[in-house]
Amino acid sequence: MKLKVLLVEDDEVSTFLSNRLLAKIGRCSKVDVAQNGQEALDYLSRCTSTGNSYPDIILLDVNMPMMDGHEFLDHFVQLDFIDREKTHIVLLSTNPLVEERKDNAVLAQLVKPLTIEMAEEIFRLYGERVAARAH
Repeated sequence: MKLKVLLVEDDEVSTFLSNRLLAKIGRCSKVDVAQNGQEALDYLSRCTSTGNSYPDIILLDVNMPMMDGHEFLDHFVQLDFIDREKTHIVLLSTNPLVEERKDNAVLAQLVKPLTIEMAEEIFRLYGERVAARAH
């Protein structure tokens, strides 16, 4: 199964490398990009208004201008769309995260840069969570 991913990242180099890595793995049907948390919320709002499917996975940089990853997550958990529980978030940071988020939406918290092994682990965890919810 190929997944729809939203990459929320303000750094152009990280965005390029992550896109390239995800394309190489071949597990994504689509990768959209938002440069900060507000753009990501706007993206989700457009999904609602146009009837487009929501991303399966959001790769979320923690440190961004305008609205950082933690602020985005605070807004995300309050969103009211039918399939919100099917969208899983991976927090990404250049430093080990001091404060761990225990939100149900958070699938994993990883230190950048994203590697092939990390991406494979994300897809494995996603598959396990989806299977667990199906039962």
